[in-house]
Amino acid sequence: MRVALTIDTEFGGLPAVQDNPVRLLDILSERSVRATFFVQGRWAGAHPDLTRRIRDDGHLIGNHSYYHTPATMLTPSGLRTTVARAHEVITSVSGVDPRPWFRCPNGDGAGDPAVLAVLRELGYRHVGWDVEPRDWADRRGGDWPAAVAESTVEGCRRHGDGARVLLHSWPDVTVAALPAIVERLAAAGARFVGVDELEGALGGSTIPTAGLTIGDLRECPDALPALAGWFSLAWGDGTPERSAASYAAQLEACLGDDALPVCLVGLLGDEPVATATLKFREIEYAADADFWIGWVCVRHDMRGRGLGRALVEAVEAVATGRGLSPLYLHTPEKETFYAHLGWTTLERAIADGGPTTVMTKTVAPLDGTPSRTSAG
Repeated sequence: MRVALTIDTEFGGLPAVQDNPVRLLDILSERSVRATFFVQGRWAGAHPDLTRRIRDDGHLIGNHSYYHTPATMLTPSGLRTTVARAHEVITSVSGVDPRPWFRCPNGDGAGDPAVLAVLRELGYRHVGWDVEPRDWADRRGGDWPAAVAESTVEGCRRHGDGARVLLHSWPDVTVAALPAIVERLAAAGARFVGVDELEGALGGSTIPTAGLTIGDLRECPDALPALAGWFSLAWGDGTPERSAASYAAQLEACLGDDALPVCLVGLLGDEPVATATLKFREIEYAADADFWIGWVCVRHDMRGRGLGRALVEAVEAVATGRGLSPLYLHTPEKETFYAHLGWTTLERAIADGGPTTVMTKTVAPLDGTPSRTSAG
């Protein structure tokens, strides 16, 4: 059973502890739960670091308008302004394009053809919800957190697979109830996903990775310069060793006849938008740590659309097909993102001159034969 926790992230309507969004993110991170945050543009501008943390923790970011004005109270021009301004701020602050995910404030306008037409014009579609525990009411009674948790869990059970839960980032009761919500749903077999992992989340089958094709760099070698440029922007430090030219030279190894490395490229049409690589012994770690995923990178303007996840899973599939397991990776700041994908943290280490987290995942060979221990 998949459950999508969706969190409207905005300024609160009642008195509440100011750091509740931080506490909420901590709870999700500690439990490796991925959620969808519909962020109000004005809130993102006031809290840029928290907006970036939402991104860095691997959550999906959507647009929740700039001022939180009910959509049907606005003219078409006014609606365009609040959606576009929020889009601009969210993108500027986080580097994530929140399209096509939009939630109408209070759900107002979700069924209004004029509102939906403006959203389509701007590249958005409204995302509703199936379960509403009314955490925003925050009655502050001693049993209110338990009531919110019970309402959420029972609502998800009644709905079944694909339930979208409406929560908010600011109420005290949400922070108090969230651990019980996660633990009880997990005990019932729930898997927590973003709305981008639900077919029909937008009232149709379109998802952000629709039209994405994934192939070997050997099949699209013209993408190599673009990938090298991304790597230099993402990890360059001004030294020749991390220049675009250096990365291009390293990528040349992926064009040879050796079994590894294998560089996969995600394409929308002919345009490269994401990449990930399966390598042999990327860093010196343990004697038997042979197979590594690395160079996971999404083009800057395409982040937040599930492309990184798609490329990582594609590399895992290649390893599965070849019987290469266990897999390893190291990441300085994306531990939560990979935990959502089933990776387990081994330890903190030093790599490339800085602190990093080493993680692992066992993938089963397709035919059930023992995993290989070399790249031959």
